[in-house]
Amino acid sequence: MSMNLRFLTVIAACLALTWGLSLAADSEKADAATIKKLIEQLGSESFAERQAAAEKLEKIGVPALEALRKAVEHPDIEVKRRATELVAKIEKHVERDRILAPTFVHLVCKDLPVADAVAQLAKQSGYAIELQGNSDMRVTLDTGKTTFWQAFDHLCRAGKLVEVDHAGQNPNVPQPRNPKLRGRAIRPAVQNMPTVQQKIVLKPGQPVDVPTFYRGALRIQALPDKDKAANELGFVLDMRPEPKIPWWNLKQVELGKVVDDQAQALVRQIVDNPNGGGNGAKQQVIINGVPVPLPVAGGAVAKAPIRKQPVRFEPGDKQSNTLTEVKGTLRAEVQTPPKPLITVENIMQAVGKTIKGKDGGSITIHEAKMENGQFRLRFGLDVPPNANAMIPPGAGAAIAIAVAGGNIAVRPNIGMNNAKSDLKVLDKNGNELAPQQVSSRMQVANNQVSWEYTWRFPANNQPAKMVYMGSSTLEFDIPFELKNVPIK
Repeated sequence: MSMNLRFLTVIAACLALTWGLSLAADSEKADAATIKKLIEQLGSESFAERQAAAEKLEKIGVPALEALRKAVEHPDIEVKRRATELVAKIEKHVERDRILAPTFVHLVCKDLPVADAVAQLAKQSGYAIELQGNSDMRVTLDTGKTTFWQAFDHLCRAGKLVEVDHAGQNPNVPQPRNPKLRGRAIRPAVQNMPTVQQKIVLKPGQPVDVPTFYRGALRIQALPDKDKAANELGFVLDMRPEPKIPWWNLKQVELGKVVDDQAQALVRQIVDNPNGGGNGAKQQVIINGVPVPLPVAGGAVAKAPIRKQPVRFEPGDKQSNTLTEVKGTLRAEVQTPPKPLITVENIMQAVGKTIKGKDGGSITIHEAKMENGQFRLRFGLDVPPNANAMIPPGAGAAIAIAVAGGNIAVRPNIGMNNAKSDLKVLDKNGNELAPQQVSSRMQVANNQVSWEYTWRFPANNQPAKMVYMGSSTLEFDIPFELKNVPIK
């Protein structure tokens, strides 16, 4: 087993404990002979056998990765295709679990002023948490080792605190929607640029217990929907990641099982305009396999990442007050932490070559030579798909660029004067070099962003290495379950 595979196995096993997965049980059955047999079955003449083998290998996960990577070069085209897909899926699952791994804390408060208790949570989590207003409350609690959101909610109940948003409003109350836009579906014109979450703000108040589901670094709650019509039943689904996840966007909600307190299966959501706005919906709710547009505030173009979604139903034959059980799946987008996307280890030896990134994109070194007392570096950059990064268009200021979901967003570096480019050139000692002169040209074609650069450096600062850093946009599914959800 390679060192890389050992690392992935350890990470996946740790995350399995965190997420409550049964990885160990599956791995016990996943001996090398079983995995080899399943891979060969990917090329079966029976579609059902091919599909069953693929599902079993995906469930086995990391232990099957090494064999699947080898199967990518299999002579059978079908085995090669399915193995390639499975490698991508399993690696995506590992990345999802890594990103959504929770922050663990252990609060111990003995008759502690609530401000000190909040400070303790902030210190242990590393998150900015501010308490506004004065409170005479004192807190006594011992959370044990638990996740950030569980400790946060426990502290709010014990200290009589409520969270407020940046406008000073309670975030648990959905904002009013324009009645003329009711029922319209969101269709972003371009991909929203990632935004870093700000600090959490608390104030004295009486917290309200709501149905809550914790999944790693994510908290999912069913909030009261105070904006629904008189003939509607429903709730607001609120998805809240920990602050360490800088950008979160809801793509789809699929409800598989919805049963009310009268044992009625409520399956139809009310929407005024079934066709939605624009050319279709990128965010949607699917109930029993049927997609319906989302009734949301703000019109047809999303102005910010989505994390709250009203879910509404027509009343059944009997009067309903609560949903005894809600099971579903969220499909969400998240920005991964910055990492090297493309690396040119030796610039001088790479002249005339194209260095490709693992997840796409490339850097081509055209020239690297001394010229008129300066070191002249000319190169091309093809931005990887689904990449978010700061790159320098010319002399000085950087711009923000995102490539995701078939859309490209490029904007000036407005309000980010201190942001540094994620395209870095280093000397032989690993020090970042700043070019004295920069010229560039950008082209956008077929959802591909390409740049051509000429950078000049002082003669005594010869570039040795180039690294293109950036984040990618990852989309994944998260199962959830809520109990006793009020819908009146």
